Amino acid sequence: MDGPIRRVGFDQFDVAVANFEIKKITDRLVKVYDGDDFNGRRVSFGLGKYGTLEMDTAGMQDKINSIEIPVGLEVTLWNDEFNGLSQTYKGP
Repeated sequence: MDGPIRRVGFDQFDVAVANFEIKKITDRLVKVYDGDDFNGRRVSFGLGKYGTLEMDTAGMQDKINSIEIPVGLEVTLWNDEFNGLSQTYKGP
């Protein structure tokens, strides 16, 4: 098991289930720091893609030195606008 789960029995529905949708909903944020060892300026990001414009606006373009990734999230870092060298990290 990958962590806590919620189990729902079909006896809890009044009608037959014909279809369903799965969404990833989280209020957890990835925190990036411009200093080593999680020090310095910190900026938090939710789910999404953050390119050069967004990183520059946040003041973190080419400045990230450490990152905190919560459970259930995965972050891929690139050295160019979603191209070039990349490394993917998963939360615990």
